[in-house]
Amino acid sequence: MTRNPLQAILFTVTTILFIHPAAAERPAIAGTWQLDVSESRFGNMPHPVYGLLTIANGSHKVLHIAMTTKGPDSEHTVESDWKVDDRYHPVDGSGSGELLAKWDGAILVGKKLAGDTTEEIRFRLGPGNETLTESIQSGTNVTTLIWHRR
Repeated sequence: MTRNPLQAILFTVTTILFIHPAAAERPAIAGTWQLDVSESRFGNMPHPVYGLLTIANGSHKVLHIAMTTKGPDSEHTVESDWKVDDRYHPVDGSGSGELLAKWDGAILVGKKLAGDTTEEIRFRLGPGNETLTESIQSGTNVTTLIWHRR
């Protein structure tokens, strides 16, 4: 079967137009989020009384993530930069180890390796983009944090 050059060009352009937008769309998770303490399940994590999560778009494929939690007697802040390219990079910010970040469809996935410990973090936006569910699995411990957009 032979195609004329015009058919080949039209096929290529049509394919790009249909595939490219779908591949490029990612949920708008950047913003400031407040922890819903009553809806969240903390597993082995100490139960905070307040939490604030900030996700900001950085330079090429980088998300800056900062989480502050307050307990009855203390406040703790963790910050890190996630380069979303499906490769491991040294952890920037708080902590040590390596972090892989990637999109799995509409879910942002982070896998952190630190010594013998592996932790997987998943961020998923809810309907209407006003709720963000963060699932953290470390060994058999699972923590599910529910955040509401501020």
